[in-house]
Amino acid sequence: MTVPLAATAVEVDVVTEKSASYFCQGNKNFLACIKPEIDFESRQCIDYVVENSKPCVGSELSQLSSNSSSSEIEKAATLYTQCSMLELLKAENIEYAQFQDCFDSKYDESQVHPKLNKRKQ
Repeated sequence: MTVPLAATAVEVDVVTEKSASYFCQGNKNFLACIKPEIDFESRQCIDYVVENSKPCVGSELSQLSSNSSSSEIEKAATLYTQCSMLELLKAENIEYAQFQDCFDSKYDESQVHPKLNKRKQ
């Protein structure tokens, strides 16, 4: 029997928290152009991302189950994170082109956690 991931809140929480952590601590360049006033190191940042990404749980994580392979989970988590960014833009009424201009002009490698920054490894 396959148990839907949505039925097991622990797994959903792991994916949503890791995705939020990516935006708040992993690569701060995204939120710097979406909600620059947020305290990246706070629980408020994680909660902001998780709350505004709720539509992505159903659309990107609902097909996973406790029997999903690691590659299936990784793919779903990537799609969830991409969906989250679009939902954050929507929540702040920011057009993608506006975001892209900001991101391109203000990108700062120092805002990328060393574990994620391949250029520094």
